[in-house]
Amino acid sequence: MASQLQYCSKRRAMKLHNTVPDHCIFLIRIVVLSSLYRTGVCKRLPVEPLGYISIDCGGGGGYNDNLTGLAWVADEEYLESYDRLTSENLTFSSKVVLNKSSLNNPKQLETARIFSFDLFQTRYTKFCYTVDLSLSNNKSRSYLIRAMFPPRQSPWNTPLSDITGPQDYYLVIDTTILNVVLYDQEPVTIELLAMSLGDSMDICVAPSALDVMPAISSLEIRSIPEILYPVFDGKVDTSGRALSPELKYYLTVSRLNFGGNESSPAIRYPLDRHDRLWYAASRASDPLETAKGTPLVPTKTDLESEFTVISLNYSSTIPNGSIATESEADSFQVPLAVLTSAWKGQNLKSTISFTMDIGSSWSFVPSGSKSAFCLSTVLFDFDADADMNRSRSVDISNKDSGDGNETYASQWVLKDAEVPKNQSRIWSDRTFWFSSRYGSFEIAAAASSALPAMINALELYAVIENVPAKTSPGDVSFVRLLLDSVTFPGQMDSFGDPCLPWPWDWVRCVMDDPLVSIGEIYLSSQDLHGNLPEDFELPGELTILDLSNNSLSGTFPSGLGGYSDLSDNNFTGSIFEFSSYYLGFVNFSSNNLSGGLTRFTSNLKFLEILDLSHNSFTGPVPAFPTAGMSTVLTLEVVNLSSNHLTGGIFDLLHVFNETDVLGIQPLRALRLENNHFSGMIPDDIWSSESLLETVDLSNNSFTELNLTSWTQSLLALKNDSFNGRQQVNLLSNNIRRVHFGGDEAISGLESRNNEDMNRLLRRTQGYILLGVNNEWCNSSELSRAPVLKRYLCRDDESDDYYYWTLLPLLQRDASSKRTLIISLGVSGSVFLAIACILLVFLGRLWIRMKDLRQFQEELAKEDVKPPFYKYGELRVATKNFSKENELGKGGFGTVYKAELPDRSIVAVKLLDATEQNFADFLKETVLITGIKHRHLVQLKGYSIQDKKRMLVYEFAENGNLAQALWGNGGAVFLKWAQRLKICIGIAKGLSYLHEELQPSIIHRDIKPYNILLDKN
Repeated sequence: MASQLQYCSKRRAMKLHNTVPDHCIFLIRIVVLSSLYRTGVCKRLPVEPLGYISIDCGGGGGYNDNLTGLAWVADEEYLESYDRLTSENLTFSSKVVLNKSSLNNPKQLETARIFSFDLFQTRYTKFCYTVDLSLSNNKSRSYLIRAMFPPRQSPWNTPLSDITGPQDYYLVIDTTILNVVLYDQEPVTIELLAMSLGDSMDICVAPSALDVMPAISSLEIRSIPEILYPVFDGKVDTSGRALSPELKYYLTVSRLNFGGNESSPAIRYPLDRHDRLWYAASRASDPLETAKGTPLVPTKTDLESEFTVISLNYSSTIPNGSIATESEADSFQVPLAVLTSAWKGQNLKSTISFTMDIGSSWSFVPSGSKSAFCLSTVLFDFDADADMNRSRSVDISNKDSGDGNETYASQWVLKDAEVPKNQSRIWSDRTFWFSSRYGSFEIAAAASSALPAMINALELYAVIENVPAKTSPGDVSFVRLLLDSVTFPGQMDSFGDPCLPWPWDWVRCVMDDPLVSIGEIYLSSQDLHGNLPEDFELPGELTILDLSNNSLSGTFPSGLGGYSDLSDNNFTGSIFEFSSYYLGFVNFSSNNLSGGLTRFTSNLKFLEILDLSHNSFTGPVPAFPTAGMSTVLTLEVVNLSSNHLTGGIFDLLHVFNETDVLGIQPLRALRLENNHFSGMIPDDIWSSESLLETVDLSNNSFTELNLTSWTQSLLALKNDSFNGRQQVNLLSNNIRRVHFGGDEAISGLESRNNEDMNRLLRRTQGYILLGVNNEWCNSSELSRAPVLKRYLCRDDESDDYYYWTLLPLLQRDASSKRTLIISLGVSGSVFLAIACILLVFLGRLWIRMKDLRQFQEELAKEDVKPPFYKYGELRVATKNFSKENELGKGGFGTVYKAELPDRSIVAVKLLDATEQNFADFLKETVLITGIKHRHLVQLKGYSIQDKKRMLVYEFAENGNLAQALWGNGGAVFLKWAQRLKICIGIAKGLSYLHEELQPSIIHRDIKPYNILLDKN
């Protein structure tokens, strides 16, 4: 029940909020009685009712309530991970100072459980009480939940919350959120009717900000029959059990007993077997002196002439004053003590009117929640003073009080409802709305009635759309078993539902209404210890289980094949065939796993990353599916390095030679180093459709290398237009033979002069490393193509194959120049002037040669060498940097579209004039060239002409995102799936720059104009 149930808080009625949502809908139930009902005052039940739980949060428990006789228990049993929270000082108990003028301050309100505000430094952490509903053997899934919260000020005058937002913290019932708004010195009560979503219920508090400490004083859970209220959609089986839950919770606004004793505590258990709290309706007219939700009776001089308070004395008619049985009670089982009094009209023209404080309850309702209005009434006509032969009918209407300056038209709730001679239940399908804080109700005798109107009791509810889902029980069981099997640090978020209303920070969930499941688990580097159970029942939607870089040990669980990143642990044994068709990521690296891999991947289709490195696997490479639709078309990274695998790799590369629907081979990295592979390295590596960039086959036993496709691509291109990208490491193999595609191809390579071959090769961002001491490198083959041979026979990609190959020629040229100078000097003074000119020329040439060497040495120190473009080439490619080729202007220069001689399209950025020296520009260029990521535009090279600086980038065929979203004419139509793909790409690119790259680079200028779209 919203805080109005705590009757003592009436002076706060106007202080909560002055505004409410535009639409406010309520469920109301009215009980009307007009007789001397024949029963007695209830006595306490001797046995604790089934399904009743009373938790003293922060208190010691172990006592019975003086009013109800119900037992209160301490919260240790129900608070999830209580021992861990208390041992790490993340929760503590505190005494609470209450307003002594309150009518009802039970013992459980004297303490509170407070949770530390800096537990995980994350906003959405929740602290949960978990109630196992299956232990009660109760068939009902309907519950009344009542939570009470301490005042904002703690005993040491430190506020639990200083925030000025609409709520202090949150109350979460399973997966549905309510706001908790505290008062300064008085407790707050929230009560609602709810239906459980499973065999357990999580009742949690969650901070709304990092400087908020959630607190709770008590928690009461009462099982109620599912037919007691029609709020659970009315669909029941023959035993009265609800067949399906209604997608609503009902927040109690007020529950009133008309004619009750205002100075007495609320009527509740045992007088009400369901422990509902019935407060006496006040006749005060001052809102500041009225409890929230209590009627405000219109101020009239003839007030007493409108209605009177009547008391019905029937205690002598029931033997021993015992509680009535179910059959004797009404369909809503209204407590008989509530029916002993009423407000009754004086005559047929009398109306019973009052105003309800509705707005106060909406501060507890999450913003934007939808609701529906329902009305249920229980009507009686046993008035001893009335003629039993005369009928009684009533009209019930309500008015929206507006903003206080206007009143809206009345809405009928019940019209001409005949009151039968015995109790009955009337359910109204009418709906009505409230747009202001106060709503007025009026009960009058209908035109057909022979007797005045009357009212005994009323219940008013705010209807809340709940979240009718929890995470799949199988998924929850899996993560609970996982957490129970290992020891983990205390700061891990593990309370309540894994996915709702906010997911734990280490899981990613799949929301497929109405199903919620766990799709990914990330627990890398969490200092986990222990053995994983061998009988894991894995969630059906799980695609990633990342447990890498921990200290897990034991035999590899048989059920984990295909779901996991279990790298950098101490698992032993073999792994089994993958069982997940949709698996996208596997990392079992750095364990002690062994056995074969022949059937390991036979079920896969959507695998993107496979990392089994640093284990002891033996036998041939995995057999990936190749038949029709089963072909692996998404695999981007394969890492089988540092194992004991044998055989050839032809079949493996043949699978990856398959293309997707766009004609692209998605594989980008293949690492097979430090194994025992042998035979020929296939030609598939250099396929023209391939995106393959990184290939490491070093430290194996390969004997042959097929470069046929690579050679054909080299020979087919003009001058300096070769754009090979593959970075292939073949060091520490025994390559005896290299295939270039026959004698014709070899002759073509040998016919190229050194300058021509250098221009072709220096454009590539890739490399092929055979090693200086490789057997083939020491043969005489390709003796007339020294640049190409030196290009292949290097130990490191930074070794300059061109400079060192031509060094003897440069030395010979320099010797000739010195001889010429000496002979000119002997010939006489007539040639002295020419000699001086030549000396100056040769000096300048020497300086340029020195600069060239220095430039090459600087490049040799770097991991990458950005290709150099001639200025003239770029000038022609951009049509002399013409306006028609201009793509756009930025803060540092203008970008042009350029078509190179090989007809490839690039983007050339002509930087604005700057005083930056050559060395600094070169260093920045080298740095940028080394940044390679599929979601970052790749720098292809640079050019320098005097003070002109140019950067050459990949060309984005579809322009930028701003043009796609808002451009005119040629704007690209983006489907939602494409937009999602763009967002993911942006996130991955930024993540690489900000977190993965060392040193990191902060972008600082993310906007649609800087997001480029390629052809895909």
